[in-house]
This record gives sequence, structure tokens and C-alpha cells, in this order.
Amino acid sequence: MATAHSKNWPSDVHTMTWYCDLGHKEPIEFDNEVEWREHMRTLSLHPGRSKPPSDAQLDTLAVRKQQLSPRELYVCPFCEDRPQPIAVLGDRGNPTDIANMLVTHIAEHVKSLSFLALPGFDDEAAEEATEEEENIEKRRSVNFENSDKRLRNPGSPLQPPSGDIY
Repeated sequence: MATAHSKNWPSDVHTMTWYCDLGHKEPIEFDNEVEWREHMRTLSLHPGRSKPPSDAQLDTLAVRKQQLSPRELYVCPFCEDRPQPIAVLGDRGNPTDIANMLVTHIAEHVKSLSFLALPGFDDEAAEEATEEEENIEKRRSVNFENSDKRLRNPGSPLQPPSGDIY
């Protein structure tokens, strides 16, 4: 991972948020552009507007009303959690060792996703693989449950590559 991504990649990847500061005491933040656009079109949330913004206006605003919202240090971009071995160490561990633990944790997610792309086994082989996976999972701190669903919010459009700010 270190050869393809910067050391800040886990904190910065897929952390774009959109916000609305029109007529609100505090800006309202959205995890995806679809929800932001729905909010912007809702006149009852913006009493000063007589009509909803056009698609062209929203396209322009979408660029101006987005911001990077990096994750906390050592939080996994797949499960949005700090892996258990890292959480136990807190701030007492060696930063290089902790970063390596996070890379290993992320690699487990990638490995899990790669298995989803493989063709299915016959029933007997699948049963054996399931038992083996359960044993392996018990020994690891990675929670694979729904990891494929946590990659992005439902209905969220694809985002530009990480590091690109428009």
C-alpha cells in the first residue's frame, strides 16, 4: 500500500462531505451529494427562497459546498473504526508499528472483497471454507460483516479520485 498511496491515504480517502450554510445557524453536513441536493431542493428548510435552485445552480454550488473531512488518525476507511489492537495501544505505541497494523487491517478488508469476486465453490468446499473463515476471523480483529456495504453510502455518486480537489 505504501508504494501506491501516501501515508495519509487512510485518513483522506473518500472523505468528501457537502454542507449547507444557507439560512442555518450552524452548517449542516452531508456524507453524500445526493442527500445534499435533496436538502437544497427542500424549500421548507430554506424559508428565504421562493423556488428551488436549478440543476445548473446545484452543479455550481456542489463544487463550492464540498470539503475534505479527514478521518481520525488510524481509523480504517473500510469499517470506519479503529482496529482493536490499535485502540488498545492508544497513543503509547510506535507510530510506524501502528501504521503497519492499520495497513494489515486494511489488507484483510481488501482480501475479503477479493474473495467476493471469485466464482462460487461447490457446497462441500464452501462449507469447509466457511468453517475455516470463521476460525480465522475469530483470531483477527477485522469485522467483515457488511464491509462491502460500507464502501460508500447508498445512492452516493462516484467521487473524484482521492487527493483531487475541484
